[in-house]
Amino acid sequence: MTDQAPTLDQAISRAQEWLDRSDGGERVSVEEGVPNPLQGLLLVPYVGAAGAELLGAVLVVTETSVYPLDSNPAAPERIGAQWADDEEYDDDDDDDAEMSALVETFGLGEFGPPGQEFDETVCIMAIPAEDDPVHGIGPEDKHATLLYFGDRSKSADPARIEGSRGLFLDVLRTVAAETEPFEASVTGIEPLGHDDRPAQVWLLDSPDLRHLFEEIPEVDSEIASMYEDADATRYPEYRPHVTIGYGEGRDDGTEADEDGEVSMADLAEAAAVQTVRFDRLSLWWGNEHVDVPLGAEAAELAALLDTFGTE
Repeated sequence: MTDQAPTLDQAISRAQEWLDRSDGGERVSVEEGVPNPLQGLLLVPYVGAAGAELLGAVLVVTETSVYPLDSNPAAPERIGAQWADDEEYDDDDDDDAEMSALVETFGLGEFGPPGQEFDETVCIMAIPAEDDPVHGIGPEDKHATLLYFGDRSKSADPARIEGSRGLFLDVLRTVAAETEPFEASVTGIEPLGHDDRPAQVWLLDSPDLRHLFEEIPEVDSEIASMYEDADATRYPEYRPHVTIGYGEGRDDGTEADEDGEVSMADLAEAAAVQTVRFDRLSLWWGNEHVDVPLGAEAAELAALLDTFGTE
């Protein structure tokens, strides 16, 4: 027998209580929830502090719990969309069926790269300027990791980190307004990691990156606490770097492949890089990336971040 869904008033009230715990200013944005009587729940969307739509920002409210919308077909009790029985489910069509169910149920657009599973990872990055030469070398998206929080669902308190997206953005806005674009010196190219397919990275000598690594958690104790509680593997000390690609370097004269494998040509070109110029911080919330320009006026940053998730 299907559980009884909460009333609309109950769902809105409980969803807002869940949002209030993050103190990020988000608020329920509906007068009418989307019911799923087959699973006894209501889907309740919410918006950012300034009323901007947050793409994919949906809470599932049941008789006994509130949690973010989950699109994992392996956990149908947390999807908010009715799925076919396991024996009818075609594994080859997982991604298409997943997106189709969400769009049909709640009108959501794509919020991740086509053909890829939606990621739960949270990271704070420094991003090289668009015209910096590193962007044309090797297959990896160029970034310097500042703080890596691992998967939201595997943290010590998943609900806390899940509800703190607005807080992350507020902290980045504060830090970015006080930080001008900067250059980091390259000290060399080295493999990083101990598996059979190490990352090939530019190692950086950068007081600016080290300062950001230390400053961001100091701005808000909640960020510092979530970083300490994150389910994440880290190096014993912070080593600023930008990844070029992976592997030992193929010597076949071809471009790097789709799996991120570097070629010897990539590494030869990378050896000429002496500095990397950074002009942005970025919050990577799964497959959503929000860039925050360094040195911009506070009002400009506020207007930018109000649009988070709407594109």
